[in-house]
Amino acid sequence: LKLPVPDAPAAVAMGDRLVELKLLKEGVEMYGKGVNAALADPGGTAKADAGLALRRRAAAKEELGDARGAMSDLGAAVSAAPEETDGWLARAALSVRLNEPRKALADYDKALALKAELAPALLGRAELLAAAGKLDEARKDFDAAVAADPKLAAAYDRRGRLSVVVGKSDEALKDFMKAVELEPGQADFLLDLGVARLRKREYWKAIAALARSLEKGGPAAEGRGARAEARAALGM
Repeated sequence: LKLPVPDAPAAVAMGDRLVELKLLKEGVEMYGKGVNAALADPGGTAKADAGLALRRRAAAKEELGDARGAMSDLGAAVSAAPEETDGWLARAALSVRLNEPRKALADYDKALALKAELAPALLGRAELLAAAGKLDEARKDFDAAVAADPKLAAAYDRRGRLSVVVGKSDEALKDFMKAVELEPGQADFLLDLGVARLRKREYWKAIAALARSLEKGGPAAEGRGARAEARAALGM
């Protein structure tokens, strides 16, 4: 760590390796060198390099339990490179984890102002709108996220959950099936599919999906409860 680094990308690469080794404090220090190297370089990629180093340092700080320090770094990242959507997305996601939905919405809006068809931002904003009870607006964003990235499994799953809320069980089932098709090992998607099949009285299919969810480490109480209900319906 006492050796000089040739440039910001090299410092970030070294920081990434330290974080992989769970040397988080050392990683934070190395990312700091990357920030300094980027800001000292008048080249055309300086802002982008600084933004990347700051985002990486923020992630390491959050893992160390310093969420406010992480937020500070992400604020610096969007200031350094306001034209990059990654900074706005990262800060929005952290705001969600800190239970600050208004700040998160504002950052998702910033990202979407830069790129209107940015699927992760549409998905994030849709989830917040749904949580706030703005179901029609949320549905539009979920639809837009799926259109922007047809392989974004989480968008189908979350849209399916919204369909359950509004009583559209057939649409929900289709979306849950698509989510599992795209990410067959995702425990939460399997749980949603299993519960949807249970409600449709497709008991054997429900049991299969719920068993896979539990195997993948899905929510035990909910998965086991739904599976027991399906088994009882079959007289097992």
